Amino acid sequence: MIAAAEQGSEYEDYSSDEEDSYSELNDESLQQLKNNDPKLTMLRIKNWKEDGYARTVNWGKDVGAFGGNTNLKKLCIDFQREYGDEDPLCVNATTFGNKLSCIRSVESLNITDIWEYDDRAFASLALLFEKSTNLIRIDFADCYFSTASTRMLASALFKQQNKGSLKCFSLFDAYFGDENDVEKAELITALGGYHSLKNLYIRDGGFQGRECHDALANVLKNPLCNVKKLYCGSTGLDSECLSILLEALTENTSVKGLDLRGPYNDSRLSTLGRDVSIWLQNNSTLQYLDLSYCGITDQDVTLLGNALMNNGTLQVLDIGSNQAITSVGWRAFSVYLQNHNSTLKKLHVHSTNMNDEGLLVLLNVLANDKTIKTLLVHPNSSISDIGWQALADFLCDKTSLNSIYTSNHTLRQFYEDFYDPPKAKDHLKSLLKLNQNDNKQEVARQKLIRYYFSNDDGSVVKVEEFVDMELDVLPQAIAWAGRDDTGHSLLYKLFQTMPTLFDTDKAKAVGANWKHM
Repeated sequence: MIAAAEQGSEYEDYSSDEEDSYSELNDESLQQLKNNDPKLTMLRIKNWKEDGYARTVNWGKDVGAFGGNTNLKKLCIDFQREYGDEDPLCVNATTFGNKLSCIRSVESLNITDIWEYDDRAFASLALLFEKSTNLIRIDFADCYFSTASTRMLASALFKQQNKGSLKCFSLFDAYFGDENDVEKAELITALGGYHSLKNLYIRDGGFQGRECHDALANVLKNPLCNVKKLYCGSTGLDSECLSILLEALTENTSVKGLDLRGPYNDSRLSTLGRDVSIWLQNNSTLQYLDLSYCGITDQDVTLLGNALMNNGTLQVLDIGSNQAITSVGWRAFSVYLQNHNSTLKKLHVHSTNMNDEGLLVLLNVLANDKTIKTLLVHPNSSISDIGWQALADFLCDKTSLNSIYTSNHTLRQFYEDFYDPPKAKDHLKSLLKLNQNDNKQEVARQKLIRYYFSNDDGSVVKVEEFVDMELDVLPQAIAWAGRDDTGHSLLYKLFQTMPTLFDTDKAKAVGANWKHM
């Protein structure tokens, strides 16, 4: 749902769950709830079954199973129902809410598909928010908020006595009415009281206007603010609101990850690339920046590169899905990539209309880079087999022994797993896998044995380098080649080619040298 945070960075991502690990609410899980079974820690409640919206539980009868449970940690409530049907969760909202609020052990709550401003659903949830003492994460997805429901949620968050546990609050594709700007601001203000909050995600079709962003700015300016990752990309952001946000972030020192992904209406936010670049010039804390779908142009990416020249913190930059960037922009941005002070580990440039020329520009400047491990360039339909072959040569240039040794041994990923990789994928995947080894001397050795001394089918073809070696060097070379299974075929071919290693005076000399290694 949200891009995961860079492993090892100061901010953590509390926003992901393994979807398949939730138990479904049925007779068996109901009994587990009643028995307070310690094996039941993740549960999904829904109003429908995959085979046709049949009810999964009698809410009036079985809701008591929730009361007093102490082992349930993660709860997902799916309010989706067939149009025209009465929602049993909402019909029994008071009973359901009272029993749900008794489960003090729940740490993660995921709410989806509250339709058409059904305030009864929010009434039941407000009781849980108000009384819970262990909630670490609250997620809303595809939910509609009326003025009343927004006010209920804000009030419950204000009343919460234990504000020290909540670390993630997410409004993902949540929808607010245009008329409740005051209530939306109150909701954000309520979250400002949770100084333990580390991840704040706001993406919806109605979070817009000065009141909302003024409230968010006040939260960020609070010296007690501990938000590490802020995701506020939405169609509601305009130039005025962006200015308010960046001004607040200038005073804030806690935010390490900023996600401003679009898409945006160009007429309302055409200066995003320029404004963010100016802000970055004086920022010394940001580690993650997402500007995908932001309408970034050649001029913007040039300004961005210039702003990052003296940056010593940014580790992840996503400028993917910006179709206006051409080879001119990549050439200008590549100047930043040559900066030896760069801390960048991941660069996302996928879906940017990048062609072979643009890819070659990036590969040329990254040839000796020892920092960037991820360069996401796929999918980009304008890159042909020529470009992908250039990437293969970038990872392992088979022209000579020295060219293989000096190839890039750092890059580990060039496409996301959910995309179909381009042609020559097996060869590229093999090289990228080799690069995962942190011992770069060993990576170079593996590539030399596989791609210099051997054919693609694994057959050894070159032993001349060994034949002409000095006697004092040869034992070390043999040990280097025969360190593991990868080099055994090479040794076998070498001994076939040089039988004198075993039955002449020259072999004794070699053996003598071997003993002194």
